[in-house]
Amino acid sequence: MFPVIGVGLWVVVCFFVARSGWERFARKYQALGKKTIKLGPLGTVHDVPKMGFRIGRGWYRYMVRVILMEEGIYFRAILPFRLFHSPFLLPWSSVRSVEKRRGYFVEDRYQVEVVDDEDTGSIELYLPAEAGEELQKYWLPQPESVSAGGKD
Repeated sequence: MFPVIGVGLWVVVCFFVARSGWERFARKYQALGKKTIKLGPLGTVHDVPKMGFRIGRGWYRYMVRVILMEEGIYFRAILPFRLFHSPFLLPWSSVRSVEKRRGYFVEDRYQVEVVDDEDTGSIELYLPAEAGEELQKYWLPQPESVSAGGKD
C-alpha cells in the first residue's frame, strides 16, 4: 500500500511544482521544443543550480538541465521530475540580461533574466561558470552586459 501512496504523492507534487510557472512557458514554447530530437538537441548539457519563476515563485534546484543553442535555451527537467514538465525552447529574444555573479561560498555563475509577457511571467536562471563562453557566443542583443559583478 505504501508504494501506491508514495507514487500518488509524487504525481501530485510534480503536478503542483509544474504549475509554479514551468507549464506556462512549456505551453507557449512547446511547438519549438517539439521540433527537437526526442532526447533533446545536440549540445553541451548544463545542470542548473537554481531556477525560479516570478509567477508562482517556485524554485528548482538542480532539477533542470539546459542546452544553449543558436535558436535559444532548451529547458528539460531531470528524469524524476519530467512528469508534467514538457521540454521547451525559449528564444534568445526573451533574455533581458546576463550577468556574471561571484559568490563567497558558492562557485561563480551567470544570472540570466528572462522576461516574457504578463501571461507567462519571467524566469530567474543561474548557470554554471563554464556556460559563459556559450552565453557570449549565442546571446547577441547586449553582449556588453555579460560582465563581472554582484554577489550571490
